Amino acid sequence: MTMINPQFGIWCEVSGGVTGYRCAWLKSDGEIQTFETREAAEVEAARLMKATNGNPHRVASFSYSVRERP
Repeated sequence: MTMINPQFGIWCEVSGGVTGYRCAWLKSDGEIQTFETREAAEVEAARLMKATNGNPHRVASFSYSVRERP
């Protein structure tokens, strides 16, 4: 079922480092961050990918994907 006015979120996945694999919705102040359009969420996901994976000495890999919120 598709929502008439869907909202989009960013699904975050981290693997490696000390804690292994973990995943969750991107949050701000403890609340799941939502975006009115897929395009707005994609811009933020791309920014996060660049910021978190830009360090060549990192010990974890980060992935951010845009998903329609349930």
